[in-house]
Amino acid sequence: MKHSNESKHAGQARGSSILAALLVICTSLPAGAADVSSGQRGLSPEQQKRIEVMKTKGPDASLTILPVRLAGQPFDRVTEVVGLLLEQQGLKNIELGKSAFKPADKVGLETLAGAVGDFVKKNAIATEYALFAEYNGNPQTGLNELRAVVVDQAGAVVWTERQTPEDAAFKKVGSPDPMAMSVLLVERLGPQLGLKEETAKTANPGKMARLMAERS
Repeated sequence: MKHSNESKHAGQARGSSILAALLVICTSLPAGAADVSSGQRGLSPEQQKRIEVMKTKGPDASLTILPVRLAGQPFDRVTEVVGLLLEQQGLKNIELGKSAFKPADKVGLETLAGAVGDFVKKNAIATEYALFAEYNGNPQTGLNELRAVVVDQAGAVVWTERQTPEDAAFKKVGSPDPMAMSVLLVERLGPQLGLKEETAKTANPGKMARLMAERS
């Protein structure tokens, strides 16, 4: 019994350390508009309008995070970390998707975005928007690509992003582990959701914080 209690306390300590580290990361995320990525060039007027509408909603926008794929496999814990990071930046209404989206192999970003939209049309979400993200790589190369898509409730593409070691923001990551990739994702997505320094300062712990505390 004593050993069990010690293990429990050790687990709580580790969980607290993880949460503390996440809080430091959240408060250090850059605010303001992100530079243009390969996923944002050549936007149609309709998509640009959808982005602007999403920005105006700010922290009150509601978002479902579909299971984040890490090297081809969905990982709930990574999805939860992305949710916590967004919550700490001020986003109030976050849901974690239960149904995993599996993209086809070796498709371009535009095709991927359309497929995410089709998935949301067939698997209704209760929020205004849905986010899909994947961190790609293998044991030889490590994680070397971030791709992300936001669609609205009707499946229309709102925002797309692709980051590779050729991009300036990716180069700042250092060692691209799952945590660093999640921070990069939120750094890129946050401004598109109207999240900035002011929203982060006024953010309150919510559903994601409670979930992570339960995990510890």
